[in-house]
Amino acid sequence: AAGSSKMAAILCRRYSNFPLPPATLIRRFAAAPIALDQELLKVLVCPLSKEPLRYDVSANILVNDKLRVVYSITEGVPNLVPESAKLRKPTAENARGPPDN
Repeated sequence: AAGSSKMAAILCRRYSNFPLPPATLIRRFAAAPIALDQELLKVLVCPLSKEPLRYDVSANILVNDKLRVVYSITEGVPNLVPESAKLRKPTAENARGPPDN
């Protein structure tokens, strides 16, 4: 709570001449996920398979498509603890498996 009031004060000072009221800005900034650093994405791997992870921007998660494991991202920090990961439900596209050759 203390962090959010500090953020509110910063936003009010920085955007005092902005056309939107500060309360609206605070709601918008608080709801927006913090984007993951692109340099960090280059080195992050799944702790289970050591495979590279894919960043799903719209859901703000890291995904291992091969294992169908999803890792959450909180305030720009990935949670790569295997016990905290969630299994992604198969979609119609990946439920078929690899194509036959």
